[in-house]
Amino acid sequence: MLQNSELANVNGHIDFESSRLEANHPYLAERGFTADTVRHFGLGYCSKGLMAGRIVIPLHDQAGHLVGYAGRIVDNSAISAETPKYMFHSTRVGNNACHEFRKSYLAYNMNATPNVVDHLIVVEGMPSVWWLQQAGIQNAVALMGSMCSEEQGKLLVTKTSVGGRITVFPDSDDAGMRFIQGVFAQVGRRRWMQWIGIERWRQPTSCCPSELAELLRE
Repeated sequence: MLQNSELANVNGHIDFESSRLEANHPYLAERGFTADTVRHFGLGYCSKGLMAGRIVIPLHDQAGHLVGYAGRIVDNSAISAETPKYMFHSTRVGNNACHEFRKSYLAYNMNATPNVVDHLIVVEGMPSVWWLQQAGIQNAVALMGSMCSEEQGKLLVTKTSVGGRITVFPDSDDAGMRFIQGVFAQVGRRRWMQWIGIERWRQPTSCCPSELAELLRE
């Protein structure tokens, strides 16, 4: 058990990288992601260890430092309360410190955008960021779920210029509505906002590049 004198390090930098990941796993290709996209985001299938059976996703803080990993299970039939769709980097103890990971303190892909942007696109899931990037659409970040924490709201505001715009692009389901409400609650009084609506039960990843361009242009 950690003593009170030991340090707590939330989303601290980690000094190792996952290796032996299978970048050409069929799951990624079947979802339409190209080799360039997979390479750009450092994705790969893991066959051993904690993330076995999952696509491993490196997570970086706003400055670009590696702070953890997420794993997306490839067998949807195996998803359950005990086996969630996404698994995140676990808390580690070492060097007299507790290295705690909290996804609520991060916005995925925030490190890839310029310091401040005039237009930021906010989505729920990390695959939506990959899909938008592959379609040539920049400045997309994911909150890695349907909730928007106070810390994530601050990140979105800080990343967007005072006269800029934040576009919320949710999945079209009940969780997507909660996502819209959460982002607007955290950010709506501080930045100009809009949201994109698509047909029920669709996601950004179900939109072709031309449809994405039209939706964002509107």
